[in-house]
Amino acid sequence: MNWSSFAEKHWEEGPALIAGSPPVDPARAFTLLATSAEPFRTGSRHRVLPAVRFHQGDGRSAAPGDMLPAPGEDLTGYAARVAGPDGWLIEAEQPLFLDWPLWSAVRDLLDGLWREVGAPVAPVVAELTAGDAWSRAPGTGETHAMLTWVLAGRLRTRLGEETLEAGAGDLLYWPAGTVHADEYTEPTLTLRVHVPTDPRMATMHARETLIELMDAGYGDDRVPYVGDGPFPLARTVDLVSGIVDSGELTRLLRLRWAARRSAAGLDPAPAPRPPELPEDCRIRVTGEVLRVRAGNDGVVWAANGHAFTLRGSDAGRILRRLTARGTASTTDFPGAFALLQRLYQVRVIDMED
Repeated sequence: MNWSSFAEKHWEEGPALIAGSPPVDPARAFTLLATSAEPFRTGSRHRVLPAVRFHQGDGRSAAPGDMLPAPGEDLTGYAARVAGPDGWLIEAEQPLFLDWPLWSAVRDLLDGLWREVGAPVAPVVAELTAGDAWSRAPGTGETHAMLTWVLAGRLRTRLGEETLEAGAGDLLYWPAGTVHADEYTEPTLTLRVHVPTDPRMATMHARETLIELMDAGYGDDRVPYVGDGPFPLARTVDLVSGIVDSGELTRLLRLRWAARRSAAGLDPAPAPRPPELPEDCRIRVTGEVLRVRAGNDGVVWAANGHAFTLRGSDAGRILRRLTARGTASTTDFPGAFALLQRLYQVRVIDMED
């Protein structure tokens, strides 16, 4: 994908259709969609990711059961099994963290775009959808731009008076605020990425982080009233001032930003691997580390959606040596095995075959 040309010609300029090839394996993506949907057979699940919704007929089905893909079923077979006059649509929000190779491929894909247009501060939302004979009602994403890759099938999108039709491998893009309506005209699988572009979302993210720290600082669940100790609003002001003055809010925002930037905005990230690196083995570099200076707190290291803080210069020297050599033995870095284990867990290094 030529992101440089895309950024120059299309980014924030207007809807666009760019021909190409699927950025991820469609069969693997559909398998992930089916895996994500499995827990939802018996009903909706709230406040969990991935979040899966199945639509048919008049709208969303609360307990779709066997209408969801079965293990081992591919898109063609599944579409033939559930075909009907009413059509159908499955949406899986944020499923990628369940599949490291897919997550990594999408992260690398998006990272190329962010290098051209700047990285979003708030998380991006990745979504897999599959549908046939289904039309979405017109909608407007006021705060997010949209990137939609058609992995299989065809997708027709009405954008005001303009209609764009994308085939397998094509990318559909439109800026935030664009009125759009999708039509799945045949069994179709898409990867959709919602990109936050509203600058107010940075303030929202900071506010949510502050509230999280405040909730931890209250220490109990009692509802305050005027006669209970210090005036509740005054106590809240003191708590906010203490959090800001301590630097805790800045540290947490920096840590989370670094983690998210190393993930190209994808959140959540795949869980770290178990600490299974042997103490004596050959290793090779497989990923990059984003390092952000944090003043007296040291340096934040982030990779593949995970971040931690290190102090001192030894870790930096070890990383530079390891990166320059490409491959090495764990015994080449005496006293640094704990760091190597951490880098293995977040997939910066791997064992040689």
